[in-house]
Amino acid sequence: MLEFSIAIPESLENQLRTKLLANKENEDGVFAFWRPAKGKRRKTGLIVDWLAPHVNEVLHHGNITLTTEYYTRAREKALQLKAGLVLVHTHPLGSGWQLPSSFDKKVEGVKIGPEIEDLTGQPMIGMILSGDGTWSARFYSTNLKGKTTLNECVSVRIVGKYLKLHFNPSLKPQPDQLPQQVRTRNVWGDARQADISRLRIGVIGYGSVGSLVCEQLVRVGVTELIVMDFDRVEIHNLDRLLGSNLRDAKKHNKKLSIAKRNLPKAATSDHFRLILEEGSIVEPESFYSALDADVLFSCVDRNWPRQVLNHIAYTCLIPVVDGGVSIFVRKNGEVQHAVVRAQTVGPERACLSCLGMYDAGKIQLERDGILIDPEYIRNLGTDERYKLEQESQNIMPFSVLLSGIEMGQFIELVTGIASTGDIGRQQYDYLTGEMSPDRETCHPDCEYVRRIGDGSINLPVLGKDPAID
Repeated sequence: MLEFSIAIPESLENQLRTKLLANKENEDGVFAFWRPAKGKRRKTGLIVDWLAPHVNEVLHHGNITLTTEYYTRAREKALQLKAGLVLVHTHPLGSGWQLPSSFDKKVEGVKIGPEIEDLTGQPMIGMILSGDGTWSARFYSTNLKGKTTLNECVSVRIVGKYLKLHFNPSLKPQPDQLPQQVRTRNVWGDARQADISRLRIGVIGYGSVGSLVCEQLVRVGVTELIVMDFDRVEIHNLDRLLGSNLRDAKKHNKKLSIAKRNLPKAATSDHFRLILEEGSIVEPESFYSALDADVLFSCVDRNWPRQVLNHIAYTCLIPVVDGGVSIFVRKNGEVQHAVVRAQTVGPERACLSCLGMYDAGKIQLERDGILIDPEYIRNLGTDERYKLEQESQNIMPFSVLLSGIEMGQFIELVTGIASTGDIGRQQYDYLTGEMSPDRETCHPDCEYVRRIGDGSINLPVLGKDPAID
């Protein structure tokens, strides 16, 4: 069954909240605009803009009336933006997730919903902001016979330096407090633990880092986990892949089989659900599965997958926690360079492209399968071949270190216990022993900043991944 959800960039949500809750006693309302991001199991409305009303375009009389003039301007802007329409209003004296009144349903779903869906091709969305700052939302879909169906959203996510979540208590009730999570709850409290437990997390790549990240996620109480991978266990994986053994390598078992065997045993949630996605993030089916997540972990070491994940973080408003290990050993055996880096990307943060975390010049080579072509590798010069081999170097201690830093990034994103939200890029230099934070911003002309909230109207280049046998 398809879920429905809303995501709003943090800066835009702040504008709406400031405008709408300026009057703490009387209702207020505005029109906003949304674009879709549809995954396999969830459709998300990405709020991309709003239209400030002119004087006397919103009439206040206990309740509110949005005038025909305001509605006409909103329809025109929706067409300009190639977006759907959202009617946002407040319940200033309410608290928590609010349900629409019969009058709300009539206006949103019957009076203007069918016309808007016919005009824009997108369902009407209604949103309510309660006096305590809690958002709620619903989609109104009209079929060919003119019948309107109301679909309540599971959650509203506010994405920026923090990830703030408002859950529908009927569809995602607050979980029980479990004794196996008591030490974790003691650190950040019951409310934050309830939020973490209701997140759906996606981990892209179940290798040396991804397996460690998954172990930590299920132990802190994540209930729904998507794990994506296409690889099989090889003998050289055994010194880094958590939970693998010699039998797995001899039988060339899928890495996902290790996840299936180990993660449910480690989970502290009573209702743990593991979703295994066999495939690559650069292929359409797996790409759409990733759009069901609230947060993604990038545990990949190639440029094309990183570029796709970076695209998702901005166009679909899904924060991506990314990291990598860079080791270069001289031919005489001396370690010249050993750095572990982690960062979280998404709206209000520097993207992977601006941070230089992938080489755009190599993406086409990866799409064409050149960098894994034995003949291409044989024809490389000695130094070039050695450098290519060094790019995949890693050891278990560095994987443990990286997974811990990535989890620190995730915990601050969703709990804010350090009151910073965005820790910035963290870089650990093994040779100097120094951890250096780096809070860079995107370049002024960054294409990903311009694409925030584009959703399904702006897809990355997807295709068959040559790395899959």
